[in-house]
Amino acid sequence: MLANGPFRLLLRLLRLTKIHKRGENVLRIDASLTDEQLEQFLRRQLGPFGSVKAIRLMPYVADDHRLAIIEMRTQRQTLKVASAFGGTHFGLTGLVLRLVRPITH
Repeated sequence: MLANGPFRLLLRLLRLTKIHKRGENVLRIDASLTDEQLEQFLRRQLGPFGSVKAIRLMPYVADDHRLAIIEMRTQRQTLKVASAFGGTHFGLTGLVLRLVRPITH
């Protein structure tokens, strides 16, 4: 899993800077999924891009979205996922994805 030191640094950076979005590509998620089910969903969605080493789900930022911090096996895999889903990569294999759930009325 992601080490606490680098993870804390990333959270500090996320608070200080706006997350760069590449286009409007986001992963849409089912609002009824538990965190465990959401992690399994992410592993299935990201599997075609390579090997997922770790996933850290953050609490919902607002009612409709949350962040997932992903660690892929290689830099190439990380860049492919960032390109496909509009994520922001950091370091060699780190990635932040914005997960959006549909608003229900």
